[in-house]
Amino acid sequence: MLFDPITNSVTTNHAGLGATVFQKGVKDLDGCLLLPCAGRAFLSALYDHLFLRGYHVRWLRANTASSRIS
Repeated sequence: MLFDPITNSVTTNHAGLGATVFQKGVKDLDGCLLLPCAGRAFLSALYDHLFLRGYHVRWLRANTASSRIS
C-alpha cells in the first residue's frame, strides 16, 4: 500500500485488497464507511479492521523522494 500525503489518498497493487476493502471501503470503529480517498483515516480504519480479525499488521515507514534529507 502506498499513502500519498499530498493528495491524502491510499493505493495498492495487491489484488486481494484491491478487490475487497479498496472497492467496498472499510468501517471505522464508529461505524462510518471509509474509502481510500479518506487517506489516513482509511489507513487507521483498515488497521483496526485487519487487527480485530486476527491479522498481524505491521506499519512500515518510508520516505518519499521529496522528503529525503540531503
